[in-house]
Amino acid sequence: MPIALLFVALLCACLGNPDVQRRADRIVDGMDTRQKIGQKIMMGLRHWCPDSEPTCRDDMVALPPALAATLRDNAIGGVVLLGGNIVDLEQTRRFTGQIRQARAPDNPLGMLIGIDAQGGNAVHLPRTMAAFPGNMALGAAFQGSRDSSLAVAAGRVRATEIRAVGFNVNFAPVVDTNRDPRNPVVNVHAYGDDADTVGLLSGLAAQGARQAGVISAFKHFPGHGGTVSGAHHGSPRVEKPRADAYAADLAPYRHAIESGHAPDMIMTAHIPYPSLDSSEIASRTGEPIMVPATLSRRIQHDLLREELGYRGVSITDAFYMSGIGEHFEPADAVIKAFQADVDIVLMPLDIHTPAQVQALSRLMDELVAAVDSGKIDRAELDRSVSRIVQMKLRHRITANGERDALPDLSVIGSPAHREVETRIARASITLLHNEGQVLPLKAPAQRVFILAPRAEQAEAMRRRFVQQGHAATSAAALGAMSWEARKQAMDKADVVVIGTMADAAPPVKKFTGIPPATPDQAQQARNAMEYAKEQGKSVIHVALRAPYDAVDYDDIADATLAAYSCDGDESGLRYPSLPLLVDVMVGASPATGRLPVDIPMPDGSGGVGPVRYARGFGLSL
Repeated sequence: MPIALLFVALLCACLGNPDVQRRADRIVDGMDTRQKIGQKIMMGLRHWCPDSEPTCRDDMVALPPALAATLRDNAIGGVVLLGGNIVDLEQTRRFTGQIRQARAPDNPLGMLIGIDAQGGNAVHLPRTMAAFPGNMALGAAFQGSRDSSLAVAAGRVRATEIRAVGFNVNFAPVVDTNRDPRNPVVNVHAYGDDADTVGLLSGLAAQGARQAGVISAFKHFPGHGGTVSGAHHGSPRVEKPRADAYAADLAPYRHAIESGHAPDMIMTAHIPYPSLDSSEIASRTGEPIMVPATLSRRIQHDLLREELGYRGVSITDAFYMSGIGEHFEPADAVIKAFQADVDIVLMPLDIHTPAQVQALSRLMDELVAAVDSGKIDRAELDRSVSRIVQMKLRHRITANGERDALPDLSVIGSPAHREVETRIARASITLLHNEGQVLPLKAPAQRVFILAPRAEQAEAMRRRFVQQGHAATSAAALGAMSWEARKQAMDKADVVVIGTMADAAPPVKKFTGIPPATPDQAQQARNAMEYAKEQGKSVIHVALRAPYDAVDYDDIADATLAAYSCDGDESGLRYPSLPLLVDVMVGASPATGRLPVDIPMPDGSGGVGPVRYARGFGLSL
């Protein structure tokens, strides 16, 4: 039996409770069409500007009265906040409190308040909260330790902290299996490339979140792991045979549903998946395009509902993404999603001035008219709204439930939570290559020079080297010094440590403004390694994010480690992975992580070749 099927049973979804269903049906029976449609909309609140400045991008950090009124008048069922909405913990808690009040007094249901808190470099929250090094780090820790409690603890801690500032939905975990190392969207956000392990860790993380009172959303259905571009910037498609879809992408969902422990929520992907549905629909220009999975009834109803038997709530990914927003008018896209049998549409409109507030009412008018005309099936609408209401009842997202006390803000970043974060980071560090046993570094008198794509990464490692007794350690960002200065620094060193970041997608970092690595920095890293090697230095390569670029420097580096995390020290707020990486280098901590993915060699033409390091590989130290 697959390990996902053995362990995902720990995730208790409590679907199908007859009493909850009867209560939900009574509530739905008392709604008019507009109120029902409102429950199926989850708005984004990104910017707020004066009417005189309609193109401004000022972040919304409190709920304007005009926007609160239109949410209330249209019985909107939920809101999502992004990084720009969040300044600090107290402000976030006030903001979510305002959102909870934006409902009609006679509405028995509360608001879904969502956040994308995946961990790793998907950071929409202040660093005072436990962010964790990310899913692939957890996958590496599990491969090395087989300790499934880490996933439960990570889900519980993250949920406890976001619950403390008022969120009740987390758009996580990522359940995609990263089947292509070139994938810029899933990549290090995946637990790995093995469907059973992904299903196991996803289910355990969601179990931990449920313990803390937060709804999790498996994403991105039917699977984003086989793409090489992202729906933020176009419409990538998954060119995988149907058998591969079932064996990899659909497997975590199927295991959870068949075991009777389906997640409360599943998020769709805006990607065409031809082997599951190759039909075409008309775009806003009338041009036929292959149907995105989000709008595909074959995928969202026939496959997810009928074949896999999912009875929970489905929700779209954000509609502002190019995969939807570029091709469809808002009302048309929402109608198509409802016709596909998706329950909730996320961010169908971008309202950011007082004059635009009425756009939501106009959208609702069009959707009500679509129900009245039969374009949206009324019986299917009722079944969909009942699923949403049942989920809210199970999680006490009701008028009375909202009076429940939130966790105290003191839980955020508590020593107990930091300890879980550190355990995962320490257990994830993976040693891939150690030519001539250059590691551990045994002589504290050795002079160490560190280069990394970002200064805060280099500083995090430098500070830890000094703490570990290697006082003669210096560091710099790759772009912060000239080539001549770099050569001089390497000439003076005995050991050169160079970090790289293999990722085509920029990190989501509200709180730093630090740019991601660039192809030029990758070339600079190689040039530096080659020069250091020519001068007889010991060269240590650190894959700071996804481990796939380990093979790009294998021919030069004496040692290679994978950290799965690219965050260092920011304004005194310290991330654990890079200091713990140094601990491994100096022998203060063992290397116990094991690869959660296969790392192939490049084939020389932009594709992938034979596997160089297999899933489960890792050297001990």
